[in-house]
Amino acid sequence: MTHQHPLDYAITEAVLRRGDASFLGVIGSETKARRFRLRLEHRGFSAAAIAGVHCPIGLAEVPGKRPMEVAVSVAAQVIALYQRRPLPEQVAAPARLPVTALLTQWDNNEENH
Repeated sequence: MTHQHPLDYAITEAVLRRGDASFLGVIGSETKARRFRLRLEHRGFSAAAIAGVHCPIGLAEVPGKRPMEVAVSVAAQVIALYQRRPLPEQVAAPARLPVTALLTQWDNNEENH
């Protein structure tokens, strides 16, 4: 969620290379999504990895491009994702932990239950 497509792409590629994210969403248009998919394909990422990139992020049922519409759409998608599986009883995370680390911790907690 930056203002620079090259930085968004670099972050997307880094998250995919780590391979431990449960969800990867990128704000952007369908055009940006197509460009990212092509670049990822040329960089050797698998079709499954590329399919795991949600761009544009957000629910299609909540359209709009204004910031508040995008925020509601993204929040709705995140809520829908976590409602599909039970939350761990406790997720103890230190402040300022990166989202990918939180998701990894969540996944690890689920495996232990």
